[in-house]
Amino acid sequence: MKGVTMLLVLSQASFVKTGSHSLWAFSTLIYGETQFPEFSVVVMVDDVQVLFYDSNVGSVVSRSQTNSTDGADKAIHTGCNFAASHIQNSMKRRSQHIKLQSNHTEGVHVYQRMAGCVLDNDKESKIMEWDAYDGMEAMSYNMQNSTFNSLWPELVWNLRKEEVVLVRFKTLYQPICIQTLKHYLRKDKNIVLRREHPRVRLLHNTHTDTGEVKVRCLATGF
Repeated sequence: MKGVTMLLVLSQASFVKTGSHSLWAFSTLIYGETQFPEFSVVVMVDDVQVLFYDSNVGSVVSRSQTNSTDGADKAIHTGCNFAASHIQNSMKRRSQHIKLQSNHTEGVHVYQRMAGCVLDNDKESKIMEWDAYDGMEAMSYNMQNSTFNSLWPELVWNLRKEEVVLVRFKTLYQPICIQTLKHYLRKDKNIVLRREHPRVRLLHNTHTDTGEVKVRCLATGF
């Protein structure tokens, strides 16, 4: 089975810190028998996982302690559950078109989506989205410059479809994404805003036949 990793998925007044911050939702829809849920979403804020959703549970699970007396947590979870349901239905519709045209009626097939938004010095970006089917890019949409790219004819939108999707992004995905991003930057600021010193590691690999040594430099934490 191909790797099941991939997409998507949000202010109230005061904000915690300027700079560039992002929220990305990585959604995965699986067809066929596997040990994984049919549909799942991992939500990351600045590369720190804050929420998880899967179709077996049917609601988002916070990776940090939820404050039962804080209505903000509940409101964010409600919005994310609503968005997850919309994303699942959208991914099912798009993937079904590809499966039918490709005659993929058996085996395991994976449709994935990465979607998110960015705050750059408190300036809100618009939603960005990329889809992939069985590890190959299927389509992308960037509200920043309204660019749409479909690598599968089955996913080409007409003007009416583009208008409907644009309204959905503006009225549903965009507010939820920005509100959730700001919420977790405030709530988990000690984690998501944590600074770590860069780390540098050298990895070497020796070819068994030629003896050639390849050295790679891996730098993280910037």
